Amino acid sequence: IMKFFQRQIDFISQHIQKTLSGNKTVKFIYMVGGFSASDILYRNIKMQFEKPEYGALRVVKPPNPAEAIVMGAALYARKGLTDSMLKNFMKAHTYGIEVIVPFVEGKHRENLKVMSGSQKCCGQVFERVLEKNRSYEFGYKFEYTYLAANPKQESVSIGLYVSANNDVQYVCDNDVMRLGMLVVPLSHFGVQGVKVEIQFDTEVIKVTGTCLANGDKRELTINYFL
Repeated sequence: IMKFFQRQIDFISQHIQKTLSGNKTVKFIYMVGGFSASDILYRNIKMQFEKPEYGALRVVKPPNPAEAIVMGAALYARKGLTDSMLKNFMKAHTYGIEVIVPFVEGKHRENLKVMSGSQKCCGQVFERVLEKNRSYEFGYKFEYTYLAANPKQESVSIGLYVSANNDVQYVCDNDVMRLGMLVVPLSHFGVQGVKVEIQFDTEVIKVTGTCLANGDKRELTINYFL
């Protein structure tokens, strides 16, 4: 295997040596791109350049080097977005959370019928947080209270979803994407529920879940652009 990679490794090493020649200001070598995921390449570069003659130079490989370039480009592009552009993006989408509601025959889908105690309910219902084609100011906050579906429930899961369709009904619809999930543990005493706050700021969406019984908080931060 080593022989198969050796030619490419030698070429990369020579290029790095040429770049470092006479340059004492370089402190890090960041390995990004698909080939950087190779442990063989990483070990060789680390062994060759983390030496005293290169000073305090360190070789760094992110957890997902193949994705690093794409993520970097997206973050760089995000800096150039104006507030009006971001508001237009928000206006073009419908945001919602997943809730359970009392089941209504002829209205709700039979395959989503669930039991909450002795009551028939419909699960995976899309509850709107922001509606498409409506204008919202940054800092807008949506609040909702989840109550435990049964007394033995140990936590409440809060999913935030987005869709380009304003008529979406269920989070399992084809044109719906989940942005993130927040899990809030429940107390065994007091009111079994969670207060949810979703705030749309200039950079991120902040989701906060607070246990009603003991005030324990959990937070989730979501980027507008995944």
